[in-house]
Amino acid sequence: MSADAPYEEHLPRAALAGVIDRVWTKRERAGREARVLPDGCVDVMFHLGTRPRAVVVGAMTSARVVPAMARDIVAVRFRPGGAARFLDAPVDTITDAHVELDALGIEARPVIDALTRSPTIEARRALVESFVASRVLASAAVDRTTSRAIARLVAPGAPRIAAVAEELGISRQHLARRVRAVVGLGPKELARIARAQRAMAAIARGDRDHAALAIEHGFADQAHLVHELGAIAGMTPGAIARARGSISPITSAFDVAEERA
Repeated sequence: MSADAPYEEHLPRAALAGVIDRVWTKRERAGREARVLPDGCVDVMFHLGTRPRAVVVGAMTSARVVPAMARDIVAVRFRPGGAARFLDAPVDTITDAHVELDALGIEARPVIDALTRSPTIEARRALVESFVASRVLASAAVDRTTSRAIARLVAPGAPRIAAVAEELGISRQHLARRVRAVVGLGPKELARIARAQRAMAAIARGDRDHAALAIEHGFADQAHLVHELGAIAGMTPGAIARARGSISPITSAFDVAEERA
């Protein structure tokens, strides 16, 4: 990895594209404070610093500020619902939590040892992707009804929760249980986060007409947009526009969903 590119993202192999959003790496000598935003995703992260370890980071319900520190990380970001094929526990048991893989009964020490010996970032990335693939490809896929529900909830212009449940022929309560178990978030929260992520990506790209942007992305009006971004990201639209470096260059899983569907 080049010194001027401390963060890089890569698409997974084709067989994993429906489960994994990105394989990513981060290497910073000193690091800087960063705001990490909720995105409906779960990450498996291998930290390769003074205390090498592997952790799973559950879906977040609010933004978190990560303090400045040196970082050397190789990680996989699952698409919403994808982590259910990696974990042996309901995904909502790790919401808003960082849990070491060993504590979940997932043996990670051989991979950690191999990563610390690996000479290149490319080799490390391949090791982590292969480790995750070995579990994902040996697991059963998420049932079709739940997968369809997630796809509807994160799509642009997502319908109301009651409409999704009716469309799939299940109750709202059943829908909520299914989605929460594999995503870590309830249907309403997942849909809100997907909508906010698209709006933030548009703002970061330079869209300045926030009133028009609010309507385009399904908010009632600009005030609703401001409220939702404050609740989910802890930032105003103006702050998001000015602070691209603190929320970028992480690619929103939802901003590119249409291109990869």
